Amino acid sequence: MASSKKYYAKENALIYFCLLVAITGSFGWVKFNTRIEPAKIEAKRLSKFAPMREDPRYREIIKVQDSFVKTAKLIKPMAVGINSLVLVGKNGEQSLMNNDNSFLGKIRAWWFRLSNLQYELEYGGSGILMNSDGYILTNHHVLNESKQIIVKFSDGRDYRARVIGNDPKSDLAVIKVYSFESFAQPKFGDSDSLEIGEWVMAVGNPFGLSGTVTVGVVSGKNKIRLDSEKLTKSILTDLAINPGNSGGPLANLRGEIIAINSVREIDTGIIGFSKPIKDALRIGEEIIDNGIVERGWLGVGVQPLTSVLAESFNFPSGKTGVIVNYLEENSPAKKGGMLQGDIIVKFNGQNIRGIDSLSIWVSRAKKGKSSITIFRNEELKKLDVFLENQESRLASSFEESEGTKNLL
Repeated sequence: MASSKKYYAKENALIYFCLLVAITGSFGWVKFNTRIEPAKIEAKRLSKFAPMREDPRYREIIKVQDSFVKTAKLIKPMAVGINSLVLVGKNGEQSLMNNDNSFLGKIRAWWFRLSNLQYELEYGGSGILMNSDGYILTNHHVLNESKQIIVKFSDGRDYRARVIGNDPKSDLAVIKVYSFESFAQPKFGDSDSLEIGEWVMAVGNPFGLSGTVTVGVVSGKNKIRLDSEKLTKSILTDLAINPGNSGGPLANLRGEIIAINSVREIDTGIIGFSKPIKDALRIGEEIIDNGIVERGWLGVGVQPLTSVLAESFNFPSGKTGVIVNYLEENSPAKKGGMLQGDIIVKFNGQNIRGIDSLSIWVSRAKKGKSSITIFRNEELKKLDVFLENQESRLASSFEESEGTKNLL
């Protein structure tokens, strides 16, 4: 009997063990299914879109999207936010200290005034890192005569900046931040090779939002007139350039900065456009070297050379130029022997294709000798003219008429 009882005890233990294994297995199976079923459902759902993912057009869209992401990662570190510290008021009273005229009393009063000044961070616009030394290019109107400038990088670093110089005529300025560490080196592209319809990306800080990105295409490469200023070479796009984007970079999908964005208020409203970076960097580098931008002054008024006028002057076919219709007194042009009615054909070896062409080359020339080729009496003639700085123009009170408004 004893052995019989022992046998049944073993049998019961075996039964209990099998039940335990079965119950544990059932729980594991349920748990496994709860994990695997959603994955199977999701895979089944995505399988419906498998043909679309294999479509070459879909893959091209994803490639463009990846280009946007890559460009944003490259350009955002080169775009900075430019803000100003503005004094908005004072805190506290110091009436008890007003009667203390002692030396210590004056120090306490000065310290009280200093420690109770209230400043506010005013969002200005954006800027472009020019090089690893910390020079930053921005718009002149972004600084707005700010005394204390705070520059914020996309990684959250803040620096105080010093104004190196500005050029109101081109609406450009250069500031500098200082650090023991070097900054990233930007990559610049050639805006001249930019095609209409090409994808571009703008990075800026509109409304104080750091490093926002907008994407669009180049819609035009034109010259626009800002108020009474001369025509400004610009790149027009269909992307949103908001207040605060001024001074920020415009880049192509190769990660190259091709222009500096600007938002200006004109008579007809607010306009956003971009200036070619090649021209902007040239001005920025001159500001770094000299603190100012020097522009040549010739002292002439010019008008387009139409086909009718060219025929009347017996001007050679295939050549281009502009007609001198006004000479300012004591101007470099008059001193150099230029006459009214001369046709300017070349300036320092560069062919003159129109008024804008001459304006660019004269403004880029420095004070000193320049070689000008003119057409007079059916002959080409070279003149050596000694340009002066545009700031030294004597006839600033001259009232421009419709025929002589293009003064250089």
